[in-house]
Amino acid sequence: MRAEYERELFVERVNAGINAARQNGTRFGRPLSDPVVLVDKLQLSAEARAKGRAIKDAAQLGGWSRATLAVTSKPKQPLRARSRPTA
Repeated sequence: MRAEYERELFVERVNAGINAARQNGTRFGRPLSDPVVLVDKLQLSAEARAKGRAIKDAAQLGGWSRATLAVTSKPKQPLRARSRPTA
């Protein structure tokens, strides 16, 4: 019983602190990315790939991993329903 009460107090204090920080202008979460910077990084990586550099090296120019570059540079396509092979 006492532990539940203390837990409630703890949660109330944390939430009060978060609300106070938000009122003072603190933003939580991951920062938003600038679309202009994203386009510049993609262009830099594409130019490096056109010159024959490896995907890993081209990704590092933009500060990314190879996998991030692969996902970011793919054109957005709508999801399709997968068909199951028949036996």
